[in-house]
Amino acid sequence: MDNSHAANKKIAKNTIYLYIRMFATLVVGLYTSRIVLRELGITDYGINNVVSSLLTLFTFIQGSLSSAASRFFAFEIGKGEGGDLNKIYCLTVNIHIIFSIAILVLCETLGVWYVNNMLVVPTDRFFAALVVYQMSVIGSILTLMVVPNVAMIIAQEHMSAFAYLSIVNVLFKLLVAYILCVTPIDKLITLSILGVCICGITNMLYVLYCTKIFKEECKYRRLWDARLFKEMMAYSGWSIASYAPVVVTQLSNLLINAFFGPVVNAARAVANTVQQNVISFVANFQIALNPQIIKNYAANDRKRVFELVNMSQKISFSLMFILFFPILTNVNFLLNLWLVEVPVYTDTLVVLVAISSIFLTIVNPLGVIAEAANRLKIANIIAIPYYAFSVLFVYIALRMGCDVIGMFSLFAIFDILFFLVSLSFTYIICKIPLRNQLFFYFRALLAVLLGCIIGYYIIDSIMIGSFVGFILKTCASVLFSLIIIMFIILSKGERIMVLYLIRGRLRKHFVGC
Repeated sequence: MDNSHAANKKIAKNTIYLYIRMFATLVVGLYTSRIVLRELGITDYGINNVVSSLLTLFTFIQGSLSSAASRFFAFEIGKGEGGDLNKIYCLTVNIHIIFSIAILVLCETLGVWYVNNMLVVPTDRFFAALVVYQMSVIGSILTLMVVPNVAMIIAQEHMSAFAYLSIVNVLFKLLVAYILCVTPIDKLITLSILGVCICGITNMLYVLYCTKIFKEECKYRRLWDARLFKEMMAYSGWSIASYAPVVVTQLSNLLINAFFGPVVNAARAVANTVQQNVISFVANFQIALNPQIIKNYAANDRKRVFELVNMSQKISFSLMFILFFPILTNVNFLLNLWLVEVPVYTDTLVVLVAISSIFLTIVNPLGVIAEAANRLKIANIIAIPYYAFSVLFVYIALRMGCDVIGMFSLFAIFDILFFLVSLSFTYIICKIPLRNQLFFYFRALLAVLLGCIIGYYIIDSIMIGSFVGFILKTCASVLFSLIIIMFIILSKGERIMVLYLIRGRLRKHFVGC
């Protein structure tokens, strides 16, 4: 009990650090997105997005390698004195060097061919697009090489350092936004070059922190262990399934570019920015929790693992739902407040990605169990064909005349269906209680449906002036979301505990007054 209590306190402390990071990232990110869109214009903003999508397709393995590094670091820490963390670190660095070389070759051959022959951009912006691509290649390689250090910080649960280094990164981005406003040079090219500079500086800070704080663990030496290399590569290969949604997102951006051009890419980029910022609220909590899940799995404490997963799912859903509801009811007001010029289709795309994000976010803890178990083969067998079919289906629909909204509606439906796929494979390999998961999913679906109905037909009826209406809708949506969470998502015991805590806080406050 004492160990669990201490672990929960550590999770809470780390979550606070990550939310400080998230708040700084959110505020600066939204502001710089507004400036970048204004300075680049919709067409160049769309070009930047589609080029980034192309690079992500080549480097999506980075996510899988990062998961492998975090999993093996945390698992080794969970072993206690019997672990050899430095050995894992050295081998992880070697793996990232190998993949960096392979990705560089791929980007400079197949990638350059795609840019030259398939990318849809105005003729006078082709050179700028090519420069953006080459700068993005450099930035991707730099980011890949620093993965072992970032993974070590997370596995060691030094979330304060992770938060502060991320804040430094967003401050650099704020400086870039200012330079973009005053530079006489091509703004798209300027943005790409400065982006590489920021990447290099922040990566160097991660490396310096690790070499100073984790002197023994992060001391690089020439080392090779064929057995461990095979195990880590097998894990990385099979964990690709968990990053299939990333591939689908980038493929959809390329499909948008091919069928609708860079202007619609700009709308998707704005929707993605909203999605990333909303998900960051939940991701920060999950980042703090994931090492605990893996370490308890390594210690063979299955009861604690399932307890953490249950807690993660309920808190993740609640955070996403409280954020989703105000966005649903104020999407047009928020977009016009945020951006100087709102690209067409943006409002609808924001709502669709918000709905699918809710479901994908609460699936993530199940994937962490599979990562801890190092049994992801079933995940790939199910997920990769599933997502390949979804992309093929959407491509055929586009060829038959499907519009932008129809395309993203199909992707949202496939994301929700993936819910059941994730549940199936996790139950098979990890024996997670199926009845509890199905009951929770049913309640989550019911909560989202009620949120949509209330959002569109009740809160949307508030038509008082723009700002006053925004305040009233936000207050009403938060109130309704809290009621839905209390009576649909939480169990009776959890509801009583929350009410007891609220009552205790109020009594303490009024007695203190």
